[in-house]
Amino acid sequence: MARRRKTAFDRYVSERMKSSEFAEAYREAKNEIDATDKLMRRLDKERETAHLTKAELARRTGIPAETVRKLLTAAGVNPTVSTINRLAAEVGLTLALVKKAS
Repeated sequence: MARRRKTAFDRYVSERMKSSEFAEAYREAKNEIDATDKLMRRLDKERETAHLTKAELARRTGIPAETVRKLLTAAGVNPTVSTINRLAAEVGLTLALVKKAS
């Protein structure tokens, strides 16, 4: 497999990662984005299990259809807790905080 050439952005991030402060902030942001993406993928899976289209889920929750489509398909989305809660409730889920495994 051919290696992807580093872009100017890749080089910039590599240089900035030498700063421990930047590296920590970068890791925190990446973890937050990854957690949100995982949550939205789970919601989409439950939507499919419930045999709901994205448009139907949007109609039932009162959330604009284009917003639901974006939240369930795009990477790096940042929905509000209220929006997540409305979508989750409609597919039979509830939000809960659980202690991380040590």
